[in-house]
Order: sequence, then structure tokens, then C-alpha cells
Amino acid sequence: MITLGKALVPALALTSLVAAHGAEAALEGRYFTPGVTSGAFDAYYDTNLDVTWLADTNQFGLMSWDYVDNWVQTLVLAGVDEWRLPSFSDGSGDGSTGELYQLFVVELGNNADSQHPTLVYNPGPFRNVQYYITTGGGPTAAYWTDTAYGDGAYAWQTFNASYIAQSKEGLYWGYSVWLVHDGDVGYVAAVPEPEAYALMLAGLGLVAFAARRRRS
Repeated sequence: MITLGKALVPALALTSLVAAHGAEAALEGRYFTPGVTSGAFDAYYDTNLDVTWLADTNQFGLMSWDYVDNWVQTLVLAGVDEWRLPSFSDGSGDGSTGELYQLFVVELGNNADSQHPTLVYNPGPFRNVQYYITTGGGPTAAYWTDTAYGDGAYAWQTFNASYIAQSKEGLYWGYSVWLVHDGDVGYVAAVPEPEAYALMLAGLGLVAFAARRRRS
């Protein structure tokens, strides 16, 4: 496994703190390229679950579970391998212990199936969160988990931007792929060293001095 290095500065203001049912989970922005100082993050490190989520929740579009299960095993993204689908459960078979549920409901405060129709919508810092819209023809948005069961696989449907529900879907349905990686992957935003600030200020001082000389 290849894990990207860290910039030699603390995340500090780059950390997004999300209140969650009396606990506090931190989603810390990460870049896949060293030296970046601003702009949209590529991923977020979840200090609660000790995993890194891609910032774009629909980066790869729709895929069948059969396809993505094989594809992700050889995927190298930004020089990093061993990406995976989110876990369905902690091994107990209870979907509410899985990573997507823990992020979407426990950490971000959105509703679970038993709580709707109370509207709560918090995508957190993530982009392109896909939402189920009832069409009468089956789910239109769901996220695959890592667990197959019989002729299907478990997914989490995100209903009408209001709640999340577990479902078992056919292996050949096309649903969204939100990849996750164990541990902390990526770089925090680069912050200039004090020496760089000093050089910059010295340069500005020289420019100002030269401008005064020209005016005089």
C-alpha cells in the first residue's frame, strides 16, 4: 500500500468539525498533491472512523456492484492503492454499524429510515451527494457497500435529501461509488514557512523603497 505523506504543518483551520449526537467528529481536508495552499479538497480524513473519504461522492459515476468489486481491487488513485467500498457493518451484520451509516447519520446528523419524514439535510463538506427521488420504478440513487448477500449486495439509499435507508439491490444495478481508504491519506494544505514570510516582506520593502526613490 502506498500512503501519501503529510505536510509539516498542523491542519488547524483546515479541519471541519461536525457535531454528532453529543460527540464531535472531525473531517480534515486533504489534498493529493503536496504544496497546494487553497482550493477544493480531494478527500477528507474522518478522525472518528480513522478512514479517508473521497470529497466527490460520485466521482466515478454509476457502476454495478459486480464491476466495481473487481475494478477497485486494482485501482490506483493519486498514487495510492487499496481503496475500497465502505463497510456494510462492523461484522455483526447490523448495517447501522457500517461506515456510510456512521458518517451520514451519526456524524453528519441526517435521519435514518425509522426517523423520517423529519427533514434533515447535511451533506457536510462533501460534493455531489446523490439523492433518491421516488419514481415508482425503483431507487434512483444509492451507494454500494462492500457486502454481497446471495444474488444481491447491500446499499444505502439516500431518500429525497431527508433520510438514509438500508436496501439489498441486484448486483447488476448501477449505483454510485463512494470510495474510502483506511487511515489518513493525503496532504494538509501547505503553509509558507516563517522564512518565506520574511523573504516576502523583505521583497515588498525593497519594492516600496525603490518606488520612493523614483518619486524623489
